[in-house]
Amino acid sequence: MDLVRTSRVPLPIPPALVLNDSAATVDAWPAVTLQYDSDAKLSLADALAALPAFERPQTAYSTLGLRKKVAWLHIPLEVPANSDGEWILDIDYTLLNRIDVDVVSNGMVIQHAVLGNTQQFADRPIQSRSHSVMLELKPGRYDLILRVDTLGSMILPITLAKLSAFHNRAINEQMLQGLLASLAACLLLYSLLQWIGMRESLYGKYAC
Repeated sequence: MDLVRTSRVPLPIPPALVLNDSAATVDAWPAVTLQYDSDAKLSLADALAALPAFERPQTAYSTLGLRKKVAWLHIPLEVPANSDGEWILDIDYTLLNRIDVDVVSNGMVIQHAVLGNTQQFADRPIQSRSHSVMLELKPGRYDLILRVDTLGSMILPITLAKLSAFHNRAINEQMLQGLLASLAACLLLYSLLQWIGMRESLYGKYAC
């Protein structure tokens, strides 16, 4: 089964994404190339063999739109000699159904993970709101292969982050959620008090 090309006009293949420890977060989209698998029958070996045919996405940034087919993404990585090699792959769009993650070195799979909202929360590599997994890489070059299969839009904000930056973002998200929950509780209490004090049914409906 042949892969479906994304476009008849190829764009230049991007260089490998260099993971310097001095950068807390690295946006992966500029290094992405892809191909589509209309019948969802391709294996990882098939995708690796077809890497020379992968092309740059010609859609909006960090999205492939609504696709009724599997997308294979390739992100070449380079880990410098002075890096500790610990990076968290994070895809910050919760509605993706399944993402197979494979880290390949010299044709060999050295790490595999399954992400997506069809996975039980307890079974996720990292129990976070977004889809994430820790990559432990030695200095060298790698092929990061993502197989994305979802029924909705393929929105793919892909980053690689150091652990501290990932945790800081998660803490900020929790603080924002706490503020929004507090605001909602205040509005609920206000509506209930107004309903009880003024006997105005509109406030009761608003509270409900």
